[in-house]
Amino acid sequence: MKPIVKKMLALLLCLAMLASATGCTYVLLGCAALSCASCNAKNGTNEIVQGIQEDISESIRDEFSDVVPGIGNLLPSSTTPPSTEQSSVLPKNPGLDSANEAFLALDRELFVWYVTSDVITLDQYCYDPSAYGIDASTVPVTLGELSEKADAEWIAECRNWLTRLRSFDAESLCDQYRFAYDNYVRFFENQIAYEGLFYDYEPLEETVGMQLNLPLTFGLYEFRDEHDVKNYLTLLADVPRYYDSVLAFEQGRAERGLFMTEEMLDTVLKDLDNVIESRETSYLYSTFREALQDVDWLTEEQKQAYYEQNDALVHGAFTDAYQSLRDGIDALRPYCRKMCGAKEMGDDALRYYEIELKKESASNMTVDEAIIFLDTLSLELYNQLMAVHRKSSGKEEFTTGSIEGDERYLKTLITDIVPPMPEIRVTYKEIPPELQDGFSPAAYLIPAADHYRDNTILTNPGVDTDLLTLAHEGYPGHMFQYTYQYDLGTIPLFQMAIEPIGYAEAWSTNAEYSVAKRADMFGTADTMTSVLNDELTNTIVVIAGLLVNGKGASKEKMTEYLAEWNMDIYADLIYEISVNLPTYYFKYQFGFCQQYKLTEDCRALFSFQDKDFYREYLSWGPSYFDLLEPKLIAWAKANANSAK
Repeated sequence: MKPIVKKMLALLLCLAMLASATGCTYVLLGCAALSCASCNAKNGTNEIVQGIQEDISESIRDEFSDVVPGIGNLLPSSTTPPSTEQSSVLPKNPGLDSANEAFLALDRELFVWYVTSDVITLDQYCYDPSAYGIDASTVPVTLGELSEKADAEWIAECRNWLTRLRSFDAESLCDQYRFAYDNYVRFFENQIAYEGLFYDYEPLEETVGMQLNLPLTFGLYEFRDEHDVKNYLTLLADVPRYYDSVLAFEQGRAERGLFMTEEMLDTVLKDLDNVIESRETSYLYSTFREALQDVDWLTEEQKQAYYEQNDALVHGAFTDAYQSLRDGIDALRPYCRKMCGAKEMGDDALRYYEIELKKESASNMTVDEAIIFLDTLSLELYNQLMAVHRKSSGKEEFTTGSIEGDERYLKTLITDIVPPMPEIRVTYKEIPPELQDGFSPAAYLIPAADHYRDNTILTNPGVDTDLLTLAHEGYPGHMFQYTYQYDLGTIPLFQMAIEPIGYAEAWSTNAEYSVAKRADMFGTADTMTSVLNDELTNTIVVIAGLLVNGKGASKEKMTEYLAEWNMDIYADLIYEISVNLPTYYFKYQFGFCQQYKLTEDCRALFSFQDKDFYREYLSWGPSYFDLLEPKLIAWAKANANSAK
């Protein structure tokens, strides 16, 4: 399915786990599961999971037993001014033969095709489009089109690209490019798999839906020149047309029995009401002014004219579009579906869920394989948590007292975790007060491929930003991964552009884990208790969702599983999350667990230094884990053999 708004709104990588979504900071530690009297809360596999283990083949059991464009200009910064220096836009691969040169040419063609679908995507990936031979004036200034026709065209384009790739002589490619090639094939196969499932997509999800993210997209828009200002205003004026298509889409879902649950409808209506009620006070008035007030490429008269245009659009067309959408979906209340999982909704809903599982988790797992994989890892996480929790003092805040202090401390910790970081600049900006209630503790803005040395991390003064949050977003998390891989200059452009979200979140969640193991200043028992508790809790929640959506488990059966962990008191909440946000946590938990397991499997073969392993891990570039695993296992075996 064409990632219209999904791609458009993938502007930043945020820390948004179960705690922030539900308000339950410590789900496990808040109940009896970890008390001294109940350390054996999980002493066996739940019968639902056990049944799946009995059904799945022996070979599968054996196999599974062992991350925003640079949209700055929000607020003045006290850090190093941004540089106008541009980074290389082409991989550093001198002396390639004709086959590899041909692949690089195809990669560039793919990249240009992908980033020129709309102006927001172009701005995300290209600081200077002309460096790629792109005429920015020809790129559509639109929010996209949510229609069956546009979806069919997208799938047809993907099928054409897949045909071209399969006609390519992949066997003649070097290892790096063959690896990229395999990822490209997987990407297009996944996109084509959505054919016929257009109406199974839900654009108005609670917590992460476009009704929340679209205002953020405008509030964080970057203005580099007057052309950007004009694009912004054109996009703002496009909201009514786009929301009309969203309403028509939701009406189509209603006709097919796929409309959202009543609980979710009430949440979405509240989100829409919040925007409507801020007609006179919207942060889009102030963020636009603050972004333009100090630029030197507009006169004061021009600024005033643009301020007036923005004010009129926000007060009128933008807010009116929210009102129209609100009235339209509220009228669909009689069509709200019952609270149930994907399997109970029918074959198409289940097929859509299974495709989303593979895409979001950056894997090729089936539902059964996913349940067994996570269930096995949950036991390992539980045992680790038990070991450190007994030594924990109960501390839950980990900070030196300032972002600058936390950054300095993180830089001392990461020297033995990851290879040296490239020369970069980072700016910390506080988000405006109007954004704070619905924003995560922090967010990393993904830089353009040709301007990765200037980086921005947004912080939320309304939420405590601690050491582990900065580890996730900055050092050695998202910021390190992106800047390091861009700086290598060996990873093809399209491979970076289509990075699986599960790969990005795998790196950042494991970054927290690695830092927690070394944060002596705060007591590693406390930091590890915090991280392991989050990972175990979220893993249990994802398994519960897999049982509901993938296996058709009733709420009662799901509750039986949760009772194994003394978490049945949260059954109502977790069931609602499973139904209304069925795939949201996949990227975090499958990402964390797959990278963690791959690391430990390699460690069992060869006792490496972390930074040596992660140098090899990152050198291959973003990937699906089932494609990456053989590369890392081969590396570990080769090093083990050479050490003999």
